[in-house]
Amino acid sequence: SNSYRTSLSDADEQPSKAKRGGRQLSFDWDALTLSTKKSLALGVVLMLFGVLLEIAFLSYIFTGADDQSVLDALSSSSLKKIGRETQNVLGVFGAVVSQVFVYRWFGIASLVLPLIPFMVGWKLFFGSELLPMIRTTKEVLFYTLWGSTLLGYAVFMSHTEPSLSFLSGGFGYAVNAF
Repeated sequence: SNSYRTSLSDADEQPSKAKRGGRQLSFDWDALTLSTKKSLALGVVLMLFGVLLEIAFLSYIFTGADDQSVLDALSSSSLKKIGRETQNVLGVFGAVVSQVFVYRWFGIASLVLPLIPFMVGWKLFFGSELLPMIRTTKEVLFYTLWGSTLLGYAVFMSHTEPSLSFLSGGFGYAVNAF
């Protein structure tokens, strides 16, 4: 029997997803789309995460030396005991995160890194960019690496590694020691 049929393109007539052994090899990108409520919630979480990272990093500048020995005992002591001894404003979380980012990785240049999750959260929550997202992310990453390297040079040349190595972090020091 004849029935009305709309014209289909060749792409609509062919299966668009490759199959191997009966299984689809595609990814459902629509599943990543956030509803408005999820977008707002994720935006708030990312902005809060950025602010907490910044607080932890700033606190590390003043309390990092005190937390160093406490974090060294992390594997042998209880978390509750370490939490009481930690001087970082955000407790063990702040001490561990700032130890990794500031001491081991990028030094005080890490202070600009929390801007990235904050800006992503801002865009998700308010629907507009606080700053140009791609350009700012590139600049934050560049200046983090450059700042760490520059401070590593200053620390290395002034022979103040024992007392000021946190300024450059492990990355800045390693680049200049090489």
